[in-house]
Amino acid sequence: MPVQRRRARRLIAELRILRTAMNELSAFVYAKDLAGRYIFANRAMHALYRAAPNEVIGADDSRFWDIPGSRAIWRNDRRVIEGGVRLETEEHLAMPGADTRTYFSVKTPVRDARGRITGVAGISTDITHFKRLESELREKNALLESVLENVDACIYTKDRARRYTYANAKMAAVVGRTPGELIGRTDEELVSAEVAADWRVLDDAVFETGETQSGEEISTTPEGERRHFWVVQIPQRNAQGDVVSLLGISTDFTEFYRLKEELARQATTDELTGVRNRRSLLETARQEFSRANRYGLPMAMLMLDIDYFKRINDGFGHDVGDKVLKAVAEACRRELRDSDVLGRIGGEEFGVLLPNTDIEGAAAVAERLRVRIDGLVLSGDWGEDIRPKVSVGVACMQGAGRVETVLKHADEAMYAAKAAGRNRVHVARGEECRPTQLQDG
Repeated sequence: MPVQRRRARRLIAELRILRTAMNELSAFVYAKDLAGRYIFANRAMHALYRAAPNEVIGADDSRFWDIPGSRAIWRNDRRVIEGGVRLETEEHLAMPGADTRTYFSVKTPVRDARGRITGVAGISTDITHFKRLESELREKNALLESVLENVDACIYTKDRARRYTYANAKMAAVVGRTPGELIGRTDEELVSAEVAADWRVLDDAVFETGETQSGEEISTTPEGERRHFWVVQIPQRNAQGDVVSLLGISTDFTEFYRLKEELARQATTDELTGVRNRRSLLETARQEFSRANRYGLPMAMLMLDIDYFKRINDGFGHDVGDKVLKAVAEACRRELRDSDVLGRIGGEEFGVLLPNTDIEGAAAVAERLRVRIDGLVLSGDWGEDIRPKVSVGVACMQGAGRVETVLKHADEAMYAAKAAGRNRVHVARGEECRPTQLQDG
């Protein structure tokens, strides 16, 4: 008998401890009989229902929750009682006149010593705040995803091994893949070795310095089109301050780049003929003149003028005159080296810069140009064929001086060629302009 009393006292003590522990929990702990009546409810349940313990024990959920809520609770309780299963579920409940709240409930059957189900025990936690945060997070993630997928820029992240951990659709399109195909891969697996090496420069700088980097990168599309991007890469740090990844924002400025190139081309190019304009030719001539003086290299200039061009304009019209100008420019281009510079000085006059060329070589080039142009025949609906001719003046740099002096001598030589009968080459020597021994073609 004393043993049984000790066991009884120990059991009562344990139950008291258990009840105390459950009463200290912020979660709602309860037990119900087979009819759904409360046989236990901890202190948190009493506070929730704003009822004394004796008002909760023996009552069912219809006393505390609205009708839809109490029915939902009873359906879940019956699943546990009738199925003998443990149930984890979210319950959306509201007290009469109050807002709906969300509870995460774990319910399990209560059995007697013979294993028969005598009720249900449960623990429920109010997760309304977390559900709201979860919903807000989903909305913000959806908004962020929408922004990232529709912003006119390539957005991506890479880890320290340079593997992609995120890429939006625009970034994936640059390499001709889907976003999912980029994850876990490096640039070397996606683009050519040359492009990958170019892209890696900024990546390495971010991880080596721990600072934001920016610069231009070039890519080639799967169709072979060359694209230009302005890239900003931002280091991403962990809680300890270590750089663990980078965020890249890459903006395609190819059209701006092409516009800039086109504006630069227009600023240096004669619109009609496509050769250099006067300003560009003179700027290049000054640069070459300075280089030639510095290194003791020869340099020559040619001045070409189309003979009797006014007669062509007056007799056939300016549109035909434009065709002649373009034909002469094209003939010169075909005869000159890549290092030579052809420009339209104005009207029907062209200039040619010949780097690293002495007076004899320049005279030979001038004659080849004259012969090629002399062989041109332009036919069209204007009637008779047009056979343009040019007079060419040649001058060479004579030691230190100014490039304008060389141009002046070449211009004087060109006028001397015209005075001597046109369709010929004259070479300026020193301050004099004397004809060469070359014959008219």
